[in-house]
Amino acid sequence: MPWKHTPRSPTARQRRSDADEPTARIDADAFWRLVPDWVPRTGYAMPSRHVLRDVEAGLRKRVRTVSDPTVVPALHVPAPEPVPVEGCDVCGALTRQRVSAHAAGSIVTVRSCNEEIANHPHRRADRE
Repeated sequence: MPWKHTPRSPTARQRRSDADEPTARIDADAFWRLVPDWVPRTGYAMPSRHVLRDVEAGLRKRVRTVSDPTVVPALHVPAPEPVPVEGCDVCGALTRQRVSAHAAGSIVTVRSCNEEIANHPHRRADRE
């Protein structure tokens, strides 16, 4: 059987830039091995130059954030929950409701209870 030359993807030394590797993989249809079979393989439009620039800018920003220890990514820190007033019947009921909402994963109800606890006039049962 005669020897047949099959083209190979370039080695790390042969690549001109880091962008050559993903391009070579996509050209060789290696990308589709990572995608489930139910995803269509055709019918996609090529991204515009504008979209590619936006993607590149986002990736460059992400690389700077990851590689620069002085850049701290913005984190969402939730506000502390209001503390119920001891002896207030409304605060007591809202606190029980808030605990149940936390257990059920109902963030909307938790926020609503927090607003009520923070904003209602605190009346004690012994003062009425």
